[in-house]
Amino acid sequence: RHHWHRWTPDGWRQAEADLQDAIARAPGHASSHAWLAATYAVQGMFGLRRAREAFALAHGAVARALELDPGLPEAHEFRGAIALWHGWDWPEAGRWIRSAVRLNPGGAGHRHLLALLYAHVGRAGEALAEIRAALRIDPLSSIVNTDCAWVLYYARRHDEALAQCVATLRLDPNFAHARRLLGLVLSALGRSGEAVAELRAACDLARGDPRVDAWLGYGLARAGERDAANAILAELESRAQVGFVEPMWPARVSAGLGRVDDAYRWLERAWEERSRDLITLRVDAAWDALRPDPRWNDWIAKLGLGD
Repeated sequence: RHHWHRWTPDGWRQAEADLQDAIARAPGHASSHAWLAATYAVQGMFGLRRAREAFALAHGAVARALELDPGLPEAHEFRGAIALWHGWDWPEAGRWIRSAVRLNPGGAGHRHLLALLYAHVGRAGEALAEIRAALRIDPLSSIVNTDCAWVLYYARRHDEALAQCVATLRLDPNFAHARRLLGLVLSALGRSGEAVAELRAACDLARGDPRVDAWLGYGLARAGERDAANAILAELESRAQVGFVEPMWPARVSAGLGRVDDAYRWLERAWEERSRDLITLRVDAAWDALRPDPRWNDWIAKLGLGD
């Protein structure tokens, strides 16, 4: 769990190895199977494995956890996470996550995930209530603090999101996930130079994390550094020709550059891969360049993210 909560590719790989070792030692330990499901899921969410492969593994692991212990709160939570991030089944996700909250009202992770569900479907008030409840339970969690900033960012409360990012980085200045979001918030506020500096710092902190190039490319595009942004996009496209590249990464850079047709082309690939970040379309300001296009409403309807 320590490695999982580092929120880095190396941390997730180490968590997977440790959990596999735990299961080899104690095959009937339900919590190990549940956390293995969570470890597979985050690898699919962030492009370390193809989403379909990762979530199939996650589904198998959480099913085993529920078989061993049907009342295990983490298993209910992670079953809801699969429905949220991969199934795009908002009612099903809500049922499982709220079940986890009922089983363990003092679990920060359950309320944290419920907040993210509400945030992505545009229920900002409920999202803020749940993430603040999670923070009261676990005020020193870097990921809960960072995701409080995400909830504020998705609600277009960018000044508050900025303050929350800064507070999170006081807890852990090296938490790359928070520094990446700080760059995105600064970009949304029009502070492009600062945004690029923070995104570059995130790249330095998160070596080996393939997402950071895309975030930096988006920030460079928003800052008017089009040649540098196009170079990152070309590199992502080149890598996609010879191996797997999470399609939402070049989609993000394309959107930042205003290359709308290219962005929608990558969204189609993301749909085929069932990429996690598709569910950010409604709420993430990074996709605002795509909104005026006639295809926008079709995408929101296809994802079930309409009002």
